[in-house]
Amino acid sequence: MAGESWETAKSIIVKVEMPGIRKEDIDVSIYRGGVRIRGEKRSPEHHERYFYHLMERAFGCFERTIPLPDNIDAANAEVSYQDGVLTVIVPKTRASPPTQLPVK
Repeated sequence: MAGESWETAKSIIVKVEMPGIRKEDIDVSIYRGGVRIRGEKRSPEHHERYFYHLMERAFGCFERTIPLPDNIDAANAEVSYQDGVLTVIVPKTRASPPTQLPVK
């Protein structure tokens, strides 16, 4: 599960690639300090009936936790899943624009 997260003045955005996973097999929990993404990529029914020459696809349960700052409003977070990409948008409790720091 490749992912990325970034922050704007008003929210934290997390995107995770989850190709081949059904929306109903995904569970997202937001808590103080992080967002936990759990799910299951189910194996096709015919999986056991074949002699594979190559099998690089992974199936089964997974879990990933991505850290979040403390100033989040988990109750108003939005979660969407489209085209194999999970997007979590978590508003901040107080806006904080990025600070430009000088390079020494």
